[in-house]
Order: sequence, then C-alpha cells, then structure tokens
Amino acid sequence: MAAGSAIAGVLGSLAPAALALAPLLISVLLGLVTYGLYVWAKRLESEPLEMWARHSLWGIPEKHRRWTTSKDMDTAIGALNAVLLGLTADAAMTVKVARSGGLPIGDAVPAELFLDYKIALPRYGLDASRYEWALQVYRPGQSSGETIASGRTGGTNEPLSPPSSWKRPGYHPETTAPVIRHDPVSGTLLIRGDISFFGTFEVHAIELKVSYWPDKNDEAGVALLIVKEDKIGEWQGWGSE
Repeated sequence: MAAGSAIAGVLGSLAPAALALAPLLISVLLGLVTYGLYVWAKRLESEPLEMWARHSLWGIPEKHRRWTTSKDMDTAIGALNAVLLGLTADAAMTVKVARSGGLPIGDAVPAELFLDYKIALPRYGLDASRYEWALQVYRPGQSSGETIASGRTGGTNEPLSPPSSWKRPGYHPETTAPVIRHDPVSGTLLIRGDISFFGTFEVHAIELKVSYWPDKNDEAGVALLIVKEDKIGEWQGWGSE
C-alpha cells in the first residue's frame, strides 16, 4: 500500500511538468509531420505521375499546363498511358572524346559534340507490339522542327538523310542510325543513339516524340511521350572560331 502511494505521488509530481511540456511536444510533432510532408512533396516533384498532373488542365502552377482544350485530350491520355506503363525517353547534348578529329578543349584530348537519345519500351512483345519515334531539331529562325533521326516497327532503322532545307548540315548523317536491343528478361525494348555534330552548332532546341502500342491492334491504347529541351543555348558557338 505504501509502495502504491509512493508511485502515485511520483506520477502526481510529474503531471504538472508533463502538462507544461505538452505544447512543446505538440509543436515538435507538428514540425516533424510538416517536414515529412515537405520531403514527400519534393520527392513527388520528379515523379512522372506528378509531372503529368502538372501538365494537365488542373495543373498547378498554371504555367505548367499543356493540355487545356478538348483537342488535347488524346495527347493527355497517351501521356498518362506512358506514365502507367513506365515508358521513358531522353535526349540531350553531351561532349565526348572524339572518334576522329574533333576540337581540342584546352590541353585535353579532342572532343566532339553529340546529341544522345535513348528510349525504353517496357513489356514489349516482339510480335504483339509496335512503336514509332522521331527526333527533331530546331534552328534559329524556324518555327517547325526538322527530323534528323527516326524509326518504327518494321522499318529499316538505317541512317536518315539530312532534311532538304538543311543545305550544309552540321552533323554526320551516317551517325543517325539507332542501336536497338530487346532484353528478354525484362521484356524491354531499348533504342539509343548518339549523333555526331561538327562545325558551328546551329540548334537551339530538340524534341523527341515516341508513340508506343503494347498491343499493336489497339490503336486507342497508345502511350505517347514527348521530350523537349529548349535550353541548349550554352552550346551556341560550339566549333566556331
């Protein structure tokens, strides 16, 4: 009985201190929850589904919205299909060691400028699926892009001749042929390539458009992915003397 009274007394003495600390504990817990939500939101910023939501009619902020009319509905659905399937694509300018010739960078080895692209089509059935893609570049003063590489199911996938409007193309057309490989384990079809540029760099934007039908007979089931890069001004003047 004496022990019970002693314990009650200890708890009674701690109660006022606990009550006094309650606001502080609640503040700490709210801070941890807020921080967790912040980290979660930052992680979602790079998630494909989050990016799709930003580009939709209800995207926030409004400047990120792309599909805002009924005419954009098919594109929005195709983009959502790409997200759900895990379709990925990328295109970017990179500097690599020159295969032959090239421009020296300081005292380093000669280097060349390449346009690298890569596409991954998951769950690709060699007999059941189909695809098509096109890589376009935009030159100053032109509102429409020019296709410098492309491919499709059943196509030759050979190097593409330069656009007729580009009298003296600043790249090697023979390097536009893609490398295609099917991974039998994952079922993913991989398409990649690197196009070699030379001379004065004239491109200010690039666009890679991929259409993929997991079921080649289901036209409505197309997955669509468009990758755009228009911030490549740092390469302007590359190769100029």
